[in-house]
Amino acid sequence: MKATIDRKRLNWKNIEQLPTTNDMLDDVYGKEGTYERELFKKEAYSYYTDQIMEQSGKVAKMPQTEFV
Repeated sequence: MKATIDRKRLNWKNIEQLPTTNDMLDDVYGKEGTYERELFKKEAYSYYTDQIMEQSGKVAKMPQTEFV
């Protein structure tokens, strides 16, 4: 059974005060355009593409060395 949310009971003022993902990334890795943030983005993209390749190889049932 799927849970439902009663949107009328949500406190939107509190929700609007929650930090965004971008705010959290700013706190940890610095603002966009800084060296640390760009390095994080490169590492995250590298991890993401590696995961895609790994999953694609599993679907194709071939080792990653053959897939690449």
